[in-house]
Amino acid sequence: MTTGRKVKHTLQLLAQGFFCNIYRKRTSSSKIKTQGELKKLDKKIVNKDDFLYPRGRYYGQVKPENLVFNANLQEFAQRVSYICNLETGGKLPPGAAYEQIKDLWKQLKRSKKELRIGEDPFQDDQGEVQG
Repeated sequence: MTTGRKVKHTLQLLAQGFFCNIYRKRTSSSKIKTQGELKKLDKKIVNKDDFLYPRGRYYGQVKPENLVFNANLQEFAQRVSYICNLETGGKLPPGAAYEQIKDLWKQLKRSKKELRIGEDPFQDDQGEVQG
């Protein structure tokens, strides 16, 4: 397995164990009598993806390209956080951490450029204002 796959697999196992422990604690502390109570309990259990990849609300100007870039930016921040924590914990060498963050940064820059974030919407490809 490559380092990235090992890390992803480890995070998945940690999340599964975490959710199993939450479920055990909630079910052992109270007796479930009906199917409705079980459904309510299932709604309280956090989704694994929401736990591993939390998303914040977007309060900026609501345009499709802004929403997409915001999602990309949040994913970038989350991945950089994981890489930093793995490097700090000694699970990832500093050089590999740097390269992974550098690649993520390039992807984010490419996303910004493709979505034309921060550009004048009335400019054409040559930089001249239309109108």
